[in-house]
Amino acid sequence: MTGGAQAHHARGVTPATQLTGAASTRPRQIITVPGVAHGNQPFPLAVRIGPLVVSSAIPGKDPETGTVPADPRRQVELLFENIREVMSRAGGSVRDIAQVLVSVSAKEYRELVNEQWVLTFPDADDRPARNTQVRDLGGGMICSAIITGFLQSS
Repeated sequence: MTGGAQAHHARGVTPATQLTGAASTRPRQIITVPGVAHGNQPFPLAVRIGPLVVSSAIPGKDPETGTVPADPRRQVELLFENIREVMSRAGGSVRDIAQVLVSVSAKEYRELVNEQWVLTFPDADDRPARNTQVRDLGGGMICSAIITGFLQSS
């Protein structure tokens, strides 16, 4: 691995050409967060193409243990920590997020999400768009989120 590739890989960013061995006209960077993977699923946690960052479902998993805590409040806290980590590994921050699609397993968890939402995005005039849906998430999860970001510095 070259020095640049090692730095990207160490941050959890892997150029897709490394994964496929094929040249690409649009370099796709794979964003990973150790302990927050989708297991054996054949897709990454997030990707970056140019300034665009798009995730698959980010769970409220504890990256230290790779498990979903039973406490709903802790799960939601971890969800937002994992969102911040994905954006950091992509080269940005939560300020670069344009939209968040939140899923909760029951309506009562919406208030926990709202609490973390306001802590993460304190300026009411500078928050991303958001949609929240109630649906079965399985695996003991009460929340997950899909984000779309656009890195201004790219």
